[in-house]
Amino acid sequence: MAAVTFTSGYIPNFGTSKKTLNIIAVFGGGVLMGAAILIVLPEACKVMVENNFESSKVTKIEEVFPSFLV
Repeated sequence: MAAVTFTSGYIPNFGTSKKTLNIIAVFGGGVLMGAAILIVLPEACKVMVENNFESSKVTKIEEVFPSFLV
């Protein structure tokens, strides 16, 4: 698995210019940030809200979030 990962990461170095490699790096960074925003942050918010509901026995959502957000 390590050899396949290294090879697939090294393949773009053959026959590509530095400009193309920079574009690939920017695209990879964008994919990483997009994954963080779309997957990790909502999941973290869900865990925090569920933990708050379980620990304090909240009966109304207005007790967790301000009324202008509900």
